[in-house]
Amino acid sequence: MKVIFHAHYNHAKQILYLYDGQIPLHHFLKKYFSQHAQCGSKDRKSITQIVYAHYRIGHCFPPLLPLEQQTQIAFSVLEFVNAEKQKNTNSKDILLGIETLIPDFSFLSHFTFQTFLSAQIQILNYAISFLQSPCFYIKIRKQDKDVKTLLEQKKVSFRVIKNDVLQVLDTTSIETILISQKENYVIQDYSCQQLLNHIVLKGDEKIWDCCCGSGGKTILLKDAYPHLSVFNSDVRKSVLANLQERLKRYGLQTEQIFQHDAENKTLNKNFPVMDSILADVPCTGSGTWQSTPEQKFFFHVAQIEAFTQKHKKIVANVLPTLKNNGFLIYITCSVFVAENEHQVAYFAQHHQLEIIHQEYINADKKFVADTIFIAICKKITA
Repeated sequence: MKVIFHAHYNHAKQILYLYDGQIPLHHFLKKYFSQHAQCGSKDRKSITQIVYAHYRIGHCFPPLLPLEQQTQIAFSVLEFVNAEKQKNTNSKDILLGIETLIPDFSFLSHFTFQTFLSAQIQILNYAISFLQSPCFYIKIRKQDKDVKTLLEQKKVSFRVIKNDVLQVLDTTSIETILISQKENYVIQDYSCQQLLNHIVLKGDEKIWDCCCGSGGKTILLKDAYPHLSVFNSDVRKSVLANLQERLKRYGLQTEQIFQHDAENKTLNKNFPVMDSILADVPCTGSGTWQSTPEQKFFFHVAQIEAFTQKHKKIVANVLPTLKNNGFLIYITCSVFVAENEHQVAYFAQHHQLEIIHQEYINADKKFVADTIFIAICKKITA
């Protein structure tokens, strides 16, 4: 069992008391540690592990169980799951093994939102994914030998998924190690990278990424289709600044970057008619909770309805800029049917759209990555 100092528990207790889920946990921790400079790198790592273990296990602990005992149980469960996953043990046997290891621990009994899942999601695999350590993926843009060589020299554990995709198995600071190759790789979830298998373009179209965030999908598309005319917008000014920095880093250009509230406004008539619209809409993020377990911990069912209403407004506001026979590419990182299949059916019924294809990427959690939903809909004339 991992040795943890008493001071680490005290810091973890304070973090768990102060944190309310309003911002990503890693941002909160960064701010917290900046205010507690006495915590060295090993201290920060240990405290972070305690906090994340607490949120991974979720609400399974009795409310009065001391954090020290919660942590011991959590670490035992997480270590067991990761070891069994290495042996390719199926999820049902892993759950039985957990119950044998800790008889009073019932993980599925606190998995209260399973009735909202799409039928395409494998419930046991999805549940077990919360108990696995996340990893991240590097998409190599060019000069792959240089990237791999640097990682090997620094003894970074990684696995080659494809010639241009690496799965990184530890939390080493990749950006520091690969500083000389910063324009040659992108850190991007593997499921996100696979979106290219579903988005087929001629390569010279006009496409509006209407909820672009920091531009992960735009970078993916521009690398695959250099002559694509991409228009980017988001309601958040800060992420657009991040997008501009990333495009500069990778030597890419888009047609226009502008701040726009797609939920509440339509664009004026001077905006070009689009061949396709990419709507990677804000959502519950339930397909990403393996990496962000705090979101699962603070999740409330009412959030589903709030997001579905947001989706309906966004799609209604962007569709007037889509040409007839153009394509709406609707994406979420949710596993809830109300945000996905039900929404697509609603769009088809109310907006003269034909559903061409819809699918979950990584619905079975076969690999350690997010689950993403994508639907391709064609705008048809009345």
